[in-house]
Amino acid sequence: MTEMNDWFAATAGSVSLNEVSKRSGIPIASLHRYTQNGSFTAEAVVKIARAFDASIPDALVAQGIVTHSELSSLSISGTLADATDQQLLDEISRRLAAVPEGESDVFDSVPSGKGGTVHYPDFTREPVEDELAAASERIDDPNDSDEHFLN
Repeated sequence: MTEMNDWFAATAGSVSLNEVSKRSGIPIASLHRYTQNGSFTAEAVVKIARAFDASIPDALVAQGIVTHSELSSLSISGTLADATDQQLLDEISRRLAAVPEGESDVFDSVPSGKGGTVHYPDFTREPVEDELAAASERIDDPNDSDEHFLN
C-alpha cells in the first residue's frame, strides 16, 4: 500500500467508495483509479480532506507536494502576521515567564544607541508623581529630543 492509500484509508475509514464519491464530488471511476494506482491528484486530495474534515496540509504532505518543514514556516509566518498585538504580547509574556529569572539573555543582545547604555523601564513599580510630571513636561516640549534616552 502506498502512503497515499494509507492516508486515504485513514481519512475515509470504512466508508465505501460510493459514499466518498458522494461526499467529495469525485466521480467513482476516478476514485477507483486513484486507489488502484495509489496516486491521487492534488485536487482530489483536497476534496477528500474537506469531505471528511481532515487536515488538508497533512494530505498534501502525504502526497509529497509539500514537506512538514515548508508547512511550518508558512504557518508561523501566517500566524504571526494574523496575530493581534495583544496575542503577540501574550505570547512574549508567556515565553519570558517560562525562563527562570537571570537566565534570559533576550535583552542582553539589544544594541545600545550611540555608544550609550540602554535603559530598560522598570515595569514592576508604579511611577512616582515627580517622574510623571517630568515625563509630561518632556512630551510637551517641542525642543526636547530623544537624545537623553540614548545616553
